[in-house]
Amino acid sequence: MDIFLNGKPVEYEIETETTIGQVIDYVAKWLLGQGAVLVSGRLDGQSFDLLENSEIRSTSIKEHHKLEFESQNARLLVIETVNELGQYLDRVARLAPGLTEKEITEETVTQLVDGLWWCEDVFKRVEEILRLSFREIEFEGEKLHKRILRLGDIRDHIGAAFKGGNHAALRGLLRDSVGPLCDTLVRAIPIILEKGELNYPTDGLKEELEELLPSLQQLPERLEAIAVKISIGDSARGMQEFAEAVSALEKAFLFVEKGRKQLAIPDEELVMDGKSFEERNQALSGILSELIEAFERRDRVLIGDLIEYEIAPVTQALVLILEKIGKNAKGSCH
Repeated sequence: MDIFLNGKPVEYEIETETTIGQVIDYVAKWLLGQGAVLVSGRLDGQSFDLLENSEIRSTSIKEHHKLEFESQNARLLVIETVNELGQYLDRVARLAPGLTEKEITEETVTQLVDGLWWCEDVFKRVEEILRLSFREIEFEGEKLHKRILRLGDIRDHIGAAFKGGNHAALRGLLRDSVGPLCDTLVRAIPIILEKGELNYPTDGLKEELEELLPSLQQLPERLEAIAVKISIGDSARGMQEFAEAVSALEKAFLFVEKGRKQLAIPDEELVMDGKSFEERNQALSGILSELIEAFERRDRVLIGDLIEYEIAPVTQALVLILEKIGKNAKGSCH
């Protein structure tokens, strides 16, 4: 059987009774020593799950002709994956507590449960790749391992509450458990990277900031234009653009969280108009929920008021905070 890694043939002497699983495990172990990990596999031209497909893993290599692997630098993979994880957890932390009765549907709950399964899996894989033990990492007075286990418990309780029709328990879980835990895990991500001797490069903050600032500064005007579009009947397109616009706020809050951890910026430096970053973050979920309802009702008056008196001040404060982080990042590069 021919074996290829990233398109190049691998010189590897193997016995004919060796299984596909044994070859996968050998290559994975060898790559870890080189600072890389397997990310995908193809057997005789067909993609398959490297870890979970027990039927394929148990077959002998003599039954196949070609095994192809794709690998990636472990450091880059963890950074990309953790960044995606942080964005998801941050979104759940702010939106889950504010879900209305109408928004708590079977589809919403299924997506949330699946998303939390994915989060737990990502934490597990990051732990393996970085060769860490979450049992040994303490964050805010508790072992990180316990917080990740709690994530799984909450996920199971959400599924059970919805299936059993216990809407009061479900709302309580979304309001009091999901948000705070996800928010804590977002703050723990830089600690995980630090323990794994892996951090986001500081010089990347400048590029990210240059992309964020214009979209954030234009947000109030953009929301006004979307409100007009919805009011004249183009609701589907308007709501799609609304979701895209709000993502600018989500990215900005995640950037602040990442930037202040990387640059060790004291919390008091991020206070704007007497409100801490956490207070603004917490208030935003309620504002967005109210704004979503206003868009759905096509209530132009309420939309205008929310944009002028709620979204615009948050946007202006965030711009000042981002600029402050940008100055800190510039100073740390010298």
